[in-house]
Amino acid sequence: MNDMNPPIVLLGAPVAARIASELSATVAACPIPPRLVALLANDREESRTYLRKKAEAAARVGVAFAVQEMPRSEWTTAAVRNRVLQLNQDPAVHGIIVQLPLADGMESDAVLAALDPQKDVDGMHPANTGASLLAFPGLRPATAKAIVALLAHYDIPLAGKRAVIVGRSRIVGKPLIGMLLEANATVTVCHRQTRDLASETRRAEVLIVAAGTPGLITADMVADGAVIVDTGWSRVEGKIRGDVDPAALVRAQAYAPVPGGVGPVTVAMLLANTVEAYLQRRASHV
Repeated sequence: MNDMNPPIVLLGAPVAARIASELSATVAACPIPPRLVALLANDREESRTYLRKKAEAAARVGVAFAVQEMPRSEWTTAAVRNRVLQLNQDPAVHGIIVQLPLADGMESDAVLAALDPQKDVDGMHPANTGASLLAFPGLRPATAKAIVALLAHYDIPLAGKRAVIVGRSRIVGKPLIGMLLEANATVTVCHRQTRDLASETRRAEVLIVAAGTPGLITADMVADGAVIVDTGWSRVEGKIRGDVDPAALVRAQAYAPVPGGVGPVTVAMLLANTVEAYLQRRASHV
């Protein structure tokens, strides 16, 4: 058990508020507000909840936000790709989100590959994923960017630390590899085929969990004094649960909870990417 001080709770709200304040000042100086469009092609209530939160956050910073809900008759890969291509060509649109997951039977990779990388504010296009890995210029995936910003806000150093990522998604795991290496951490990535996951996670000084499996990381899998960032989000018996069992968190030096940790910062980073995309497009047309 952690016999030192109680763990520091890495709450995302103050980080998101600081980012929103900075963005509001930038947007207020723009000739026209940046415009963000989200495409919705599923019938999941969670997706609508996420989009409502994004709309509320956008309104607070002055970003124009619109949801284009595809009719059920157009829930096909080709139809959504075509809509993405139309938005790519619209000069009044500065950022595009394809709300995932898409409806069953649709190929998300094919849709995401159709995005203009300069409008891909979720950082999901292969060019942006590659830029994250190689530390090239590009829009970073919002959740991965949020994790790094959250740790920086609370003055948690990464240089020289053993960082272990559980999960290799294009949203979190893969882009974080490059971003953590850029911060001079030593990075290990674990996934479904990792043998003896517990031996890897116990070595972590910074443990980032993005597996989508509630309660996956138990107390015996965490080293005393580790920093834990949980990005899992699952609904279990009507309650929101992360990937880390609450009993594991008491062993930590600091942890980002679910809900209330990375989530608010992810939305803020999505808007930061939108403003960045807007400013880059204006600069290229001056």
